[in-house]
Amino acid sequence: MPEPTFLERRFIASHGIGEENQALVYRCLGCRHLVTWKKIRLGGCGCGSNRIIPTRPYLLEWVKLFLFPWSV
Repeated sequence: MPEPTFLERRFIASHGIGEENQALVYRCLGCRHLVTWKKIRLGGCGCGSNRIIPTRPYLLEWVKLFLFPWSV
């Protein structure tokens, strides 16, 4: 596996990482908010619905993930 880039290391430090074959970010089917591995390990989405699917965040959601990691 190649060495992670600076942005990947920062993302992993802020939000955690799963196994190699798992997505970095998921979306809750109940409230449509982003769910990261840190949230999954703490019990899932705050809305109580633990139904999640892998997703590709929108551009503004990526900005939020990197600049305001506590808000996700």
